[in-house]
Parts: sequence; C-alpha cells; structure tokens
Amino acid sequence: MDGYQRRKQHKKESIRKAALELFTAYGIKKVSIAEIAKKAGVNPVTIYNHFSDKDSLVHDVIKGLIMDRWKKVREILESDRQFIVKLEQIVSDKIKLASLYSGEFIQTAVSEDMGIKEMVESLYKNEINPLLSKFIQDGQKSGSIRRDLSIDTISIYIDMFTSLARTHPELFSNQEQLVKFTRETWTLFLYGLAGRQSKSL
Repeated sequence: MDGYQRRKQHKKESIRKAALELFTAYGIKKVSIAEIAKKAGVNPVTIYNHFSDKDSLVHDVIKGLIMDRWKKVREILESDRQFIVKLEQIVSDKIKLASLYSGEFIQTAVSEDMGIKEMVESLYKNEINPLLSKFIQDGQKSGSIRRDLSIDTISIYIDMFTSLARTHPELFSNQEQLVKFTRETWTLFLYGLAGRQSKSL
C-alpha cells in the first residue's frame, strides 16, 4: 500500500471511529454527516467519497462492530482455556459491550438495515449457534455445567444475563461500577440467588 492509499485508509477509519462514537452517544437518527465530518476532521464531501450516503456509513460501521466482536468471542471459544474461564470471559465481554453501546443504537441498525439483519441471522445460524452449542456440550461433558439442562435453555440464560445490561446504563457510570456489576452478575450467573440448587426442584 502506497502513501496515498494509506492516507485514504486512515481517513476512512477516522470517519468510522467518529461515526461510531457519535451514534453510540446520540443514536443514529440524531447524528448528521456534518457532525461526523467535524469530529473526524474531514470535509463532508470526503465522507461521500468513501460512503455513498449516511445509510451506507451506518451499514459499514455496524457490520464492522459486529464482526469485530464475533471475532473476539470466536477466539475465546476456540482457545485451549478451561471451560469456566471461557464462560467468564464471554459473559464479561458481553456486559462490557452492552455498557459501551446502547440497545437503541444496535437495535435500530439491525431492524432498519435488511443487509445487517440478514448478515446477523446468517452469522447466528452458520457460525455462532453451532460453536456455542459445542461449547455448552463440552461444558456438560466436563461436568462444569449441569447435564439435565437443554442447550436452548442455557443459551437463553446466557442471553438473558448479558442483554439486561443494556437497559440499565446507570450501572456503568464509572469503571468501579462496571467492575462491581460484572463481578456480581458473574456470581449470580453461576450460583443464582440461593447459591445452591433448591431441594424442591
């Protein structure tokens, strides 16, 4: 890549970064191309040279965010770490993700962009669900998690814990709050409120 191409790529990354920060803070609909250009330190025309319109920029930013997060989760799942270590890293990562990006931002992008929606559905069907199912089965075989629970129930349980964070942004007002929430959620995730299985179940 020559100097011109490097500068061009750098500007494109600056635009993506600025757009992501603004979308996260204010939502997609409230942010204009002019505001993104100002934050990225470029002319609005430069944005249109890289992205045909705002929708194309939103698509690019959301796609990049989703694929980046999935890459990190896949690396965890495919690593040689112990099951419980992998699980803790996945839950912690999803909680931190929820604290950084509002539910409105993600949901708006996925629901209004059919390309993103189809990509997410395909990703879950062909990559995420098979790898997650194998991960849960490995945990059951090793005795790390109960064998009498179905994979579907466990998957919903994981989603329940990690998605609730998006509805309580006040929990992430500072790093100390985030660490506290992550630690306590992790304890609840593993042991529940009672800390042991009820004899009535």
